Amino acid sequence: MSKVKEDLLKGKYKVVYLTPEFAENAMALLKSLNEKIGITLFAIDEAHCVSQWGHDFRSSYRKLGKLRSTFNHVPFMAVTATATPVVLNDICSSLNLVNPIRVCSSFDRPNLYLEVCMKSGSVENDLLRVMTKKNGIPSFSGPTIIYCPTRNITEDVYRRLLDMKVSCQIYHAGMSADDRKTAHYQFVRDKVEVVVATVAFGMGIDKPDVRRVIHYGG
Repeated sequence: MSKVKEDLLKGKYKVVYLTPEFAENAMALLKSLNEKIGITLFAIDEAHCVSQWGHDFRSSYRKLGKLRSTFNHVPFMAVTATATPVVLNDICSSLNLVNPIRVCSSFDRPNLYLEVCMKSGSVENDLLRVMTKKNGIPSFSGPTIIYCPTRNITEDVYRRLLDMKVSCQIYHAGMSADDRKTAHYQFVRDKVEVVVATVAFGMGIDKPDVRRVIHYGG
């Protein structure tokens, strides 16, 4: 960590990612960075976490308003995809943003199709309803993520897909870091069509062509 801080103060990084917990306790480092190099922007992602009215409130996010007070000449940007008008107002207030420019778009995504189906008691039958045949083998016709509520269900669905000859991987927190990395790599590189996972696979999935997300087991 000391090497990272040293390189940071030498200007070796263009973008630095910080947790709000770290930022809260690193004011001296940030002040030093601003004096030596200059900070050009503070960007706060998942900004709904700032608001006590948000669905995922974190107290450390709310304390980020101190950054605005300390670095009032540095531009601030707060972004979120899940904020109501009440939450938006609370974000601006908590971060000490005065007359900020607000850019809002609709929650509606006309390119997305949502469907709720009753489970039949058979994993195979449930999944075959949304699959097609490709060279005689069931296929989801594009990259697909199947989320399951527990590791046991995840492993069961994964085994059944393997029995159906579906190209798939499994991902959950009980796996080794190397196995999780392999599963992630194979999915984003189109080595497999499907990942069966718990919510451990929920962050940082940068794949633009995911065609279907199934929440199985609700």
